[in-house]
Amino acid sequence: MDALSPDGEAEAFTHALFDAVVGKARLAAVLLAGGSALLFRFRRQAASTVVERAAAGFRYAAAAARRGGTALERDRFGAWTLAALTAAGALLRIRWLGQPINYDESFTYITYVSRPAVIGLSDYGYLNNHLLNTLLAHASTSILGNAPWALRLPAFAAGCALIPLAYALARRLADPPAGLLAAAIVAASPVLMEFSACARGYSLATAAFLAIALIACDLIERDDEGGWTWLAGIAALGFFAVPVFAYPFGVVLLWILLARLQDRRSIPDALREGAAAVATTGALVAALYAAPLGVSGVPERWQFTAPPEPFVRFAASLGETVRTVWADLLRGIPPGGTAALVGAAAVAAAGGARGRVGLLAASAIMVSVAAVLAQGIVAPARAWLFLLATLLILAAIGGSAAIRAVRGGLAGSNRVADSLAAAIAGAAVVAAVVAWQPPLFDETSEPEERMIKLDSEAIALFLGAELEPGDAVVSAFPLDYPIEYYVRRHRLPFTLLAPPSASASRYLVVANDGLGQTIDRVLARGAVPARPSAPVLLRRFTYSSVYEMSAAAP
Repeated sequence: MDALSPDGEAEAFTHALFDAVVGKARLAAVLLAGGSALLFRFRRQAASTVVERAAAGFRYAAAAARRGGTALERDRFGAWTLAALTAAGALLRIRWLGQPINYDESFTYITYVSRPAVIGLSDYGYLNNHLLNTLLAHASTSILGNAPWALRLPAFAAGCALIPLAYALARRLADPPAGLLAAAIVAASPVLMEFSACARGYSLATAAFLAIALIACDLIERDDEGGWTWLAGIAALGFFAVPVFAYPFGVVLLWILLARLQDRRSIPDALREGAAAVATTGALVAALYAAPLGVSGVPERWQFTAPPEPFVRFAASLGETVRTVWADLLRGIPPGGTAALVGAAAVAAAGGARGRVGLLAASAIMVSVAAVLAQGIVAPARAWLFLLATLLILAAIGGSAAIRAVRGGLAGSNRVADSLAAAIAGAAVVAAVVAWQPPLFDETSEPEERMIKLDSEAIALFLGAELEPGDAVVSAFPLDYPIEYYVRRHRLPFTLLAPPSASASRYLVVANDGLGQTIDRVLARGAVPARPSAPVLLRRFTYSSVYEMSAAAP
């Protein structure tokens, strides 16, 4: 029974909660039964379609693997350089896997990942549950334990996969030197490094975006039923990672459409296949979200949406909000690096304005603007990681063009020399960013996150050593879940998520004035039954403090 409750205590699993879950489960059962009936009615057509799509997908994957293998075989230097850059990127990310847990990660672990998979994947009361990450992190922590690095392993794997995916996409859009530059820049991107060591779904979604963008390169050139099948399947996984995958999915679909319109060929076929891919993606997403939506219901607000506000007020704050998100995406880049990236990306977009590169840039801009206007809010930087990846790839293409121009002006150009020049430039980028790294990465650029997570483990260990029989620990949002994570990590005999006992003789209160968590506010939020004695400081940490307070006399 305890596993059914977010805080691990069966008392929170009330009759009201049980009745709500049963009612939603019954509705989900009716909908699933109706879908099953439809599938049974059209079973022959459905089976035939599935078999044909699967066969086409297998053929496409086999052909793509052969093409990729042949390209790497012909470019041994590029293959070995890509391997070295991927290894370097993995090393840059590994060193951050053990950093202190942040609030969202700890909430995800306690509320979803640590519970039985059927419960964690059915709880969609908060959109904080990135379902694909929850599934993979549940598997990794079940096998490897609940250390921070094990919890972050799925995000780490996706973050490392971004490097070869960026190489493949830039190479496909331009040439091998552009691919190597893209791999180097992505490997050294501080924000992409950061989210590779953050147990959330954003790295998974960014990897899915690059994968479907790579498939789109094939679909722009020719219709391929297998390619559309893979695009739909990977896109469904992107939505399973985070619902905000609607942004990059829209970019890729618009890119394919604009490229077909420009080429003036097979437009009806592309529209038909595109509509089929959207329908297939929608069906897969509906199946993946059936359990969580059936149990928890449809959220009042989807991810990064906001109540409507007057357009004048929205427009007045838009410029400052965009600048904040932009700075957050590019934080950690050395001085002058941002200007160089934007300049190189502009060169690439302008140089390929009538080709696939320019259309990709145009699609990204149009979908982003449309999303902001439709939602009435600029989502946080983490929702725009796909735009950062696009910018870095465009910058690599522009940098490769510059390298070719310099080589051609000096002594002619050849592919090996261009690849060598790109590798040197990439190594310089990696070295520059490594030298510029901050000592600790955060999910956001706000200082409050560091105040929350930096002391959490030390506080948990201190409380574990200080606690005596009859004591109660009192904490409040946003310090409660990070400390509770380390309580469970070290198997300490107390919890911060349950209300303090009314019979406690002493309270240990965790406060943080920088976060507005004064003693009075923590006591109020912690539902302490009566005002205890005056606080006595037991231990001051970097940002937080622990106070001792005796219970009020009866």
